[in-house]
Amino acid sequence: MMALISDRLLRHPNTDVRISVMSCICEVLRISSPHQPYENERMKVKCCIILLDIGCDSLVTKIFEVLLSTIKFNHPQAVFSYMEDIMTWLLDESDDIPLGLLKPILASVQKENQITSPVSSWLGESIKELLN
Repeated sequence: MMALISDRLLRHPNTDVRISVMSCICEVLRISSPHQPYENERMKVKCCIILLDIGCDSLVTKIFEVLLSTIKFNHPQAVFSYMEDIMTWLLDESDDIPLGLLKPILASVQKENQITSPVSSWLGESIKELLN
């Protein structure tokens, strides 16, 4: 586990490497925890908050960008709920909301996006309300 949390890996210039490291850390935590505080799905979602603790603002912004750009009408309600949970937890746990994080949220609620991707806009609106 110590090898996974080294600065060399957590601050690696390649985003895919940092995401893989976080995925490994989440799995190690999930497997090694004798008393999981959440069911498996919630544990994986809640572990996204670790990104805030290790200062990976760019990854948090990337999560918002990916979630807001990939949600579709044909996704089950549970997928929408998990996406909303992830973003809500990340915003709630953030001491300071990075400017870069506001860009994907605001982009999702722009008038043109409301027409081209109404589900993304709807998700962005629900997250934007947390900022008020």
